[in-house]
Amino acid sequence: MELFGEDLLDLQGTTWAIKDSVEWHGQVIPISSLADPPTRLMRQILWELYELNFRFELLALDHIMAHQQWEDTPVERRELLHSIFPGEEGLVMWSGPVPSEETGLFCGSFTQTAPFLLSTWDGAPARLRDPVEPKDDRNNTFWALMEGAALFYVQTFFDHFGRPPVVPHTLPT
Repeated sequence: MELFGEDLLDLQGTTWAIKDSVEWHGQVIPISSLADPPTRLMRQILWELYELNFRFELLALDHIMAHQQWEDTPVERRELLHSIFPGEEGLVMWSGPVPSEETGLFCGSFTQTAPFLLSTWDGAPARLRDPVEPKDDRNNTFWALMEGAALFYVQTFFDHFGRPPVVPHTLPT
């Protein structure tokens, strides 16, 4: 309830409301259309589920790997984590429209901030501490950095949770 708030409740204060339509990202979707939903809608919903899972799994792992920073400076740590993702939504997404351009793994703010976030974790590879701009890269240094960050993230997540993490997907077309 703390996370989803009033978005989860109907007028009577219950979580199950039978209506003719639902609203999602400003779109009114007739319930009857969900028996055979449009392909684009299914892709958008799946994309959002992957993206939300990735964001919350990253948050959970960051709490483990940067435990002391969360205790010492929780506001700053939250701001750093939120700065990875574009817009003002932080870890929630459904309040705005479905993005019309890529906002996932390879958007500018993620590629500039994520390696720095991971570099603060115990056992992080030293190469994550040096920022690299994708547009300035002429020798694949940027892609090597991102590959190293991804491998470190996936292995660290697996080590702590015993399964691979959900990873972001590209925005559906």
